Amino acid sequence: MFGSYISDHFVGAKYLVPIGMALISLGYFFGFRSSSLTDVAIMIALASIGTGLFKPQTNSITGKLFSDPKDLDMAFSTQYSMVNLGSFIGTTSVGLIAGARGYRICFLVCSIVMLVNAVMFFLGWGPLGRSRS
Repeated sequence: MFGSYISDHFVGAKYLVPIGMALISLGYFFGFRSSSLTDVAIMIALASIGTGLFKPQTNSITGKLFSDPKDLDMAFSTQYSMVNLGSFIGTTSVGLIAGARGYRICFLVCSIVMLVNAVMFFLGWGPLGRSRS
């Protein structure tokens, strides 16, 4: 609700997605560099705030892309399928990396991947929020 309120009243959904992703990336980087319980707490706070800003906005953006209900249904189905595929690939990769190199490096990999995705989202957001149908 926190991210949705900020989106609706102040910033807008397409702007909060890369901001949230950057905060998550920063949080994961704190996880990689952590050497104290305070660092872990900062990591959890940044990842939680970033997720609160990022996660609800993706549905809002998808909902604005299409006006035809069939296209919208297909878009949400595709979105959820990609989320599930990404979850499978991510957890499998983290398990393999952690087994070979330990969990610390997993946080660095996740930080880099999230930051790259934030940049990709930012560079490709031109049509977001405008109906295509």
